[in-house]
Amino acid sequence: MTILMRLILLLVITFHSSLTIAQSEFSGTISAIPQSWQQKMIGHSWNPGCPVELNQLAYLKLSYWGYDQKPHIGILIVHKQVATEVVSIFKILYNHHFPIYEMKPYDIYPDGEYAKHNDTLGFYCRPAQDNPSEWSSHSYGIAIDINPLVNPYNDFMTKHAWPIEGSPYLNRDVPMMGMIQPGRIAFNAFTHYGWIWGGFWKKGTDYMHFRKEITNHYIVQHMIYRSNNINPQIPEHEL
Repeated sequence: MTILMRLILLLVITFHSSLTIAQSEFSGTISAIPQSWQQKMIGHSWNPGCPVELNQLAYLKLSYWGYDQKPHIGILIVHKQVATEVVSIFKILYNHHFPIYEMKPYDIYPDGEYAKHNDTLGFYCRPAQDNPSEWSSHSYGIAIDINPLVNPYNDFMTKHAWPIEGSPYLNRDVPMMGMIQPGRIAFNAFTHYGWIWGGFWKKGTDYMHFRKEITNHYIVQHMIYRSNNINPQIPEHEL
């Protein structure tokens, strides 16, 4: 091989390596919801009378690490007040290669079907499951469901999983890809920023669910939350 050919080969390898590194870096952007997407939401994930207006929500484009062990870009809609810290949380998940199956807004699927598709999402307006006279935290844009198929909701009344396809994953003793476990990276990242995990709830254990606490009047900022005997440790360079 001539010196010229070796130089060309070295340049090609260097360029490819640089491109791979650039493609694998985390990306997180915050913007208003595009008008075209707002039209998809109206009458589906949002209706007049919902507790927040569309202009109070943020449209996040976030890198995530897929089940195929490759980087992807997903869309997450949350309240503007929590948008910046949600980007920080998903940067931690991405840098630790926590696998997310897919991340698309609620409006991609027919009502209620996102969970069986294992779709990670944030905002959608609906009544609370435990009290239909109140709004769920998703309705305020301050809740996120992570890999809901493998982190199902366990109805304490019926003892059935939601989605029903998630029934095998009520057994939390068998680790699965994308499963949330106390003391592991997804749990640590969210609780570090003051989000409560539904996996500790006695009445309706909700393994998919993280949320900021709300009242009728305000959103709690930077709430401190730690489970017993678990001290989440997030590397300093991840914060």
